[in-house]
Amino acid sequence: MSNHPQAALAAQAAECAGDQNSYWQMHEALFNEPSEWDTTPEDAKQAFYRYAGTLKLDADALLQCVEQGTHADEVERDNQEAIGLGLTGTPSFIINGRLMSGARPTEQFIQVFERELSQR
Repeated sequence: MSNHPQAALAAQAAECAGDQNSYWQMHEALFNEPSEWDTTPEDAKQAFYRYAGTLKLDADALLQCVEQGTHADEVERDNQEAIGLGLTGTPSFIINGRLMSGARPTEQFIQVFERELSQR
């Protein structure tokens, strides 16, 4: 998570949103505007609060969850697992044991899927 200083906080915000059944909605908000939250912890928390409001979540509860580190251990375990798998960035995909790291055009995924399916 070294490329994104606030990535661990963002992951926690997504998990906290998940406590309110909105993990994927927060995930999308975070990926849509990383420049809004990936500067300082204070800016990150302000962005998470705004996103929670936009998503009609209990923004105070979400911020409290992040500040208390409710999901910090889970996020750290996930990060250590990713490091162990050799994942170096987001997004990362493992398709039949093949690592694809970073944003890729759809055509590259189609090529990989077709190659994998042709080998069956």
